[in-house]
Amino acid sequence: MKAGARLVLLIALTLTAVDSFAQETTFTTATANLVASRATIDQPAPQTPCTNETAYQTVGAWGRQKKDDLAMADRSFPKEQYKPVLAKAQKVVELFMKANPEFKGIQAYAYRGIRGQSITPNGALPFQVDAVYDSYICVGNDTYKVEARGKVLLNGVTNWTTVHFNSFGHVLESLSSGQPFLTSDGQEIFEFPKRLGELKGFTLYGPRGSGNEKTEAVIIAPDHRPPYKPVTREQFLQASIKYYASQSGNHANEIAGLNAAIEAMSPAERHAQAVIRNGAYPASPGRGKLFVTEAEGGKPLVTLDKAFFDPGLPREAIQFITVYWSWDDQNPSKAEMIRQFKQSFDFEALRQMLGK
Repeated sequence: MKAGARLVLLIALTLTAVDSFAQETTFTTATANLVASRATIDQPAPQTPCTNETAYQTVGAWGRQKKDDLAMADRSFPKEQYKPVLAKAQKVVELFMKANPEFKGIQAYAYRGIRGQSITPNGALPFQVDAVYDSYICVGNDTYKVEARGKVLLNGVTNWTTVHFNSFGHVLESLSSGQPFLTSDGQEIFEFPKRLGELKGFTLYGPRGSGNEKTEAVIIAPDHRPPYKPVTREQFLQASIKYYASQSGNHANEIAGLNAAIEAMSPAERHAQAVIRNGAYPASPGRGKLFVTEAEGGKPLVTLDKAFFDPGLPREAIQFITVYWSWDDQNPSKAEMIRQFKQSFDFEALRQMLGK
């Protein structure tokens, strides 16, 4: 082939390749644009963001009452006698609803329960009413649940208010998470919460909470007579001696030190209520003060006063009441709900239930 003809053929082939590449590039670009367009259509647009204030102002109410909690009832109490017990509990549900008829930022529900063993054998039956408060929250646009973005939804951040009949509920705290720490005559020793002041004529206590949770409680009993009694300093030291004697190893120095501490006490000191730092049990001589004050952060020690209970009353009779509530102080809705509860709840109506 002549040189001129070769040049013409080469130019023709080059132009064909360029045109083919251009067509392919156009197709690829169009396809990418179509995919991007479909992705835009399939992906929901971000919702108008809500705010925490929107969630706090969302109006809530009492939901349907939940099923009775009877699985952990005292088995020595006949099931055919549950009905009048639950009727008493229902009166408290009504008191809860009257105290907080509606909410902002909260949805609530209540349920009744018969739970736990009697403090004394075949004694006063423990039962209760729980009011549960869930929070509304604002869901941000960064959540993986696209359909929830920008919405105010109910979240399971829960706090409780509980009325315990014939039970301390969460107010008393065991010294030990394992085996109970016992006096020399076999009574379990508990930490008693700090006294915060008074609420409507009842002593207000501050049981231990967790995290941001705040907790308060009152105990309602006839003539304000407490269903517990103090553990004396001597009793606590004797309980510690008994504990060391039951352990393996050589604890002769601890036992001797505690006996010496008891001998050095005056009668008034021996009978004073034991107040110890959190977790400072058993008593350990030579490792700082054996006892402190509540002002130093100490917790007074108590045992249950089983002589408090009247064995002549029916088991379902209410002999004392513990009202316990918790809330998140960082949540304005929960803080306002508790303020209204403390202001409006009819504690006197509870007191009138004693002995019935």
